[in-house]
Amino acid sequence: MSATTRLVVLGAVRRYQPAHGYQIRQGLLSWRMDEWANVAPGSVYHALKSMARTGLLRVVEDERDAGNVARTVYEMTDAGEAEYRNLLRAAWIGRNRTYDSLMAATALLPDMPREELIPLLKQRITQLEADALLTESGKETVRAMGHTPLHVSELFDLTGGLAAAELAWVRTLLAKIEDGAYQGWTTA
Repeated sequence: MSATTRLVVLGAVRRYQPAHGYQIRQGLLSWRMDEWANVAPGSVYHALKSMARTGLLRVVEDERDAGNVARTVYEMTDAGEAEYRNLLRAAWIGRNRTYDSLMAATALLPDMPREELIPLLKQRITQLEADALLTESGKETVRAMGHTPLHVSELFDLTGGLAAAELAWVRTLLAKIEDGAYQGWTTA
């Protein structure tokens, strides 16, 4: 199970708890996470069971509805809360260029304490600035080699363009948060 799957499932359990798998799955689908976080709806049930086995979640009850359909109800343990916080922090500073973990972290933005998020965003900016320098240096190195096909430089242009767009977005988000945007989110 990917770190992004663990992050979004723990985030949904945290938000809806106590909750059963169908409720968690529907919540994630309402956020359209299946489209941008690379979390398949079926993997939600596997993640819930796996995290319950490892102690990140606890089974509160196994219930049956009127149609005799079994539903397991979960809530987060202290270990699950700690894992969730670690995954959320890692997503804000991670270097995953598929962006699914960053998009998940953004969807779960209200769960990130402001006093923790601001330094993480500054760290991400520093990383992106360093990445931009490495990308430009790599592009110049490839050009200087002379035997690399010209179209390979397009990969550097794409990588640099994506990094520049992300850098602009992170700077804007940081400025918004420092100016008081998103007041009222959780602080612990």
